[in-house]
Amino acid sequence: MPIGLGPDLADLLAALTSEQLGQRLTALGLGVPTRKAERLQSLTGALSSRDLLGPLVGRTPLPVQKLLDELVYGNPVVEAESWSGWPARSRGAQSAEQWLLDRGLLRRLDWSAAVMARETVLALRDPSFRVTLPPRPPDAPVQPVEPQRVAGEAGSAAAGFLDGLATTLESLSAAPAATLKAGGIGVRETRRLAKAIGWSEEDLAFALTVAQAAGLVSAQDAVLPTPTFDEWRALGPGDRHAELVAAWWALPWSPGHVGEDEPKTAPLGYRHEQVGVRPLRAALIRALAALPEGKATASLPAVAASVAWQRPLAYVPQSDPHVEAVWHEARRLGVVALDAASPIGRALVLADETGAREALRDACTALLPPAASTATFQADLTAVVTGPPDPGLAELLGSAADVEARGGATVWRFSAASVRRAFDAGTTADELERRLGVVAARTPLPQPLTYLIHDVARRHGRLRVAPVASCVVSDDVALLAEVSRTQGLAALQPRLLAPTVLASAKPVEETVALLRAAGYAPVRQSESGEVVVERPVQQRAPSLGRGGPGPRGAGRAGEAAAPHPHPRRRPSWRTHC
Repeated sequence: MPIGLGPDLADLLAALTSEQLGQRLTALGLGVPTRKAERLQSLTGALSSRDLLGPLVGRTPLPVQKLLDELVYGNPVVEAESWSGWPARSRGAQSAEQWLLDRGLLRRLDWSAAVMARETVLALRDPSFRVTLPPRPPDAPVQPVEPQRVAGEAGSAAAGFLDGLATTLESLSAAPAATLKAGGIGVRETRRLAKAIGWSEEDLAFALTVAQAAGLVSAQDAVLPTPTFDEWRALGPGDRHAELVAAWWALPWSPGHVGEDEPKTAPLGYRHEQVGVRPLRAALIRALAALPEGKATASLPAVAASVAWQRPLAYVPQSDPHVEAVWHEARRLGVVALDAASPIGRALVLADETGAREALRDACTALLPPAASTATFQADLTAVVTGPPDPGLAELLGSAADVEARGGATVWRFSAASVRRAFDAGTTADELERRLGVVAARTPLPQPLTYLIHDVARRHGRLRVAPVASCVVSDDVALLAEVSRTQGLAALQPRLLAPTVLASAKPVEETVALLRAAGYAPVRQSESGEVVVERPVQQRAPSLGRGGPGPRGAGRAGEAAAPHPHPRRRPSWRTHC
């Protein structure tokens, strides 16, 4: 907490019920109003009153006074050593914490920690107390670094992030990921997507969060790219990456870190705004961008300490875990490289201060290689694309080949299965060869590739699979030809598969019924070719046994008839015949 002050008292008391407010007022020895609003007002005033709290603290047991000194003049948060209870340093310490909780001087954050409100801390502090701040900022040592290396490292990180995210979103376009009931994407889907592009699950979750912030992906009923993704994909690499960096810069939380006061949420799930994270992110990158070009920090924690010194009330200390999250995210996007602000980071700060978005786009464009429109085809049935492929080239190669490797260059491999995929989509061998020849880099297509294309085309479509619900079979060729032309049987959509086989679009029962209604006399045939004998089902009433109706309720299906009460006097069936 900045200078030892906790959150606002009103925020801590807002979640208490009327009964809980009354209990704390009673424990303080105060009257309890009837209405909740009056109770809240009375407790808020009591816990921020020096006149009330001063005499109260003077009468507290010694363990409570020791704990109060730690909270008032040190850290206002007291943490438990386990989830099951408060720290059992001693009986007195445990009682001291509960004593403060009962009176509202402490408020639970969760089952592992409690905090004292800033108004209560200020009311209990001695009026002469002053927070000691160092007159000079802490030392932030720097070290030399080559600007070209920083730019190269940043460009490589940005290109890898851009390529991996585009691949992920294209994969989701073909096979959407299911969402959880509570919102977000589940662990199984996250692992599947991360494995496909060779990323860690944390990096994939970060990339999807940035894409969602940029409006490229939606996670409503399923995780799917939005129409904005198509517009974004048509842009150049620099413009695409600038959109992602700007979306990350405006996020009101750290995608790579979940705070202790925030429940664990799945990627793309709902997140609460984390106050202070966005200005902390901006302050850290500005501190690096303020270093002269060619200089990098020798200690990232020292940069965070310098930021905390400049505005101790605005930023959390350098030990805050969000600091580590900011560094990791900035490296993934190429905003920071080799512990220095990259040209992207410097342009990002400039764009934030002046609104000049063009500077950010120009910096991303300068670091990222232009989109490639040609590929180098090799005799081992691979195609190599140096740099990110443009959308048209990626779509063409993706339709007939599979990605084998990614990095500074993308390697696509052709196979019989991948080429067949292109033919399944309606492409012909000549058309595929022509289109690949257009994007070939100044060389004709290798002979093994053209042989593969035409060999697959020769075998493609020799077997055809048509949907058929049932078949009508007859040795009478003329009869089947007559059935196929009968107007009253158009509902069957009859097609002659062979002179003796007629395909029907209807199931067996409907086909038989329609043929009989048209005046024909078909029979059903089993899968083994035998004629199915259709015997009418004989309906019968439930058996009542030989003893007659018997008592009421007897003789239902599955039950034995009740015995007659007088067997000797039972009339015989012969008499009634």
